[in-house]
Amino acid sequence: MTQVVSKAQTKLLKLPEPTLNQLEAQFTNAKEATDAKRQVWKRMHEKLNLEYDIPGFEPDELVKLSRFYPMVRNIVAGIAFHHPRIFVNAKPLVENSEKDLSMVSRIIERVLNQALTMMGTKEEVQQAIYDMLLCGVGWLKQSYNPPGLDAEPPYTLNDRFQDDFPMVQRLDPRLVHVSPLCAPHTIATCPIIFEEIYVPIDFLLADDRIDKKALAELKPMSESQLDEAESQLGSDLSPDVESSLAAARAQGKVVRVVEAHNRAHRRFAMWADGVKIFLRNEIHPFVDADVGQDPQTGEVQIVPKPGFILKNGYQYIPLRIDSDLESFHPTPP
Repeated sequence: MTQVVSKAQTKLLKLPEPTLNQLEAQFTNAKEATDAKRQVWKRMHEKLNLEYDIPGFEPDELVKLSRFYPMVRNIVAGIAFHHPRIFVNAKPLVENSEKDLSMVSRIIERVLNQALTMMGTKEEVQQAIYDMLLCGVGWLKQSYNPPGLDAEPPYTLNDRFQDDFPMVQRLDPRLVHVSPLCAPHTIATCPIIFEEIYVPIDFLLADDRIDKKALAELKPMSESQLDEAESQLGSDLSPDVESSLAAARAQGKVVRVVEAHNRAHRRFAMWADGVKIFLRNEIHPFVDADVGQDPQTGEVQIVPKPGFILKNGYQYIPLRIDSDLESFHPTPP
């Protein structure tokens, strides 16, 4: 089937690539736009962990009982399935058809539920719901785990996902930054999303997709930079970030990289602190495309076309408990 592409769509496919300086400026802007909200999230975490002082009393003289924790757990128990299950009831495409599809429904149902189990989706979603209550937004990231271990950033976590299979990963909401231009009700209007990742430098050096010139400029984070990262995130770090920073202190070799998922320009970029060129800068892997074969050489050809293979153009799935008039990030309840 031949797809007709309009002149406007053709121009969209040929948008100029943003420079590293432009993306860094957008990243700083997106991060600063939620500075005040991140302070609220930090205070919410401190309340949950009973991290406060009472004047006139020493810490060992106090017995703290949390009213906040049982309330959070009750809300999570009320809105999350402990044993999620997908039910399928397939119907014929033709309205008046009496064909029985019950067997097909049972087969598809088994496949989907087994896939949820293989991906460990339940644990990821439950943690994202917990994030949603404390930060207003919880984040899941759907992707593909290639064959073999340590294939995608942050590398050290990929051995817990199924090889050569889709994966769903919970993200620390303090490390995901949405453009301030995003409408408050839907991520489909967001031109770009940034994600911070703390990566062991050895894995970046071994990644064949990274620009070799950029690798020559890579430098691990210093002790003061690690202290600053911990102070910005607060005392209640996610297990992923905490393990990366702990490994960094033990080995002294970790780099903060930023991924830019640019829906407006349909590109994916990655850079690291202190490096003046991109680590990666390419067409976004989830851009829709026609796949064919060159009749002369036999080489596979991938021709991008308008649209994405994922809903809203992003592999990020936000979980929100409320909405806001101006910001995509609502105030936590």
